Amino acid sequence: MPTFGAAAIILAGNGSLINTYILSSRPFVFIGEISYSMYLWHWPLLVFSRIFYRKGSKSLLGQTYIIFSITLVLSILSLYIIENPFRHKKSKFVVIELLIAMISLGAFTYVMSKIL
Repeated sequence: MPTFGAAAIILAGNGSLINTYILSSRPFVFIGEISYSMYLWHWPLLVFSRIFYRKGSKSLLGQTYIIFSITLVLSILSLYIIENPFRHKKSKFVVIELLIAMISLGAFTYVMSKIL
């Protein structure tokens, strides 16, 4: 059903009411801007939450709405601190900087997996 809904919106074209007034509104555009970051952040947060706080836990960090809120904040921060600066950067070394960041993040994740 979601695929058919997306196809219907695409087929409606740019001039349709839903595309012109609803999906082009600032809140929906903003959600679109942070959606990739949300996609990247939500899964690790949910997994670690389930590892450290079992089902039925009374801890705030075990609650889905708190994880969603943290995901939202991290997504917004990622957009403004990481994505936009790299997107608009004019340096020749962007690829090298991103490679170093990926290797660093991978090393950090490996070390944390051994500690925890």
